[in-house]
Amino acid sequence: MNTTRTRNHWLAVKLRGHHSNRDGIGARIHIVTESGASQWNRVTTSVGYAGSSESAAHFGLGKDRSVKLLEVQWPSGTKQTLHNLEVDSYFLVEERP
Repeated sequence: MNTTRTRNHWLAVKLRGHHSNRDGIGARIHIVTESGASQWNRVTTSVGYAGSSESAAHFGLGKDRSVKLLEVQWPSGTKQTLHNLEVDSYFLVEERP
């Protein structure tokens, strides 16, 4: 386990689909931090040849202490927007029924 102490912040987004697949595989996640930095990630478990990884999407935030916008575009086409998220934790987003 990597336990390096750092002052940088992070956010991990875990999805739970209802209309889309249960893990939200294929969903696109967009975040905007308090400084205005924008990042995109796609939910997948395939990484490299014959490898896999956790389905949560991880974002490195540097010194930013909040995420002012998080958008999820689900495989079903549904789009969800959340505002003002705290960081340094896992955040669960459930697809709206």
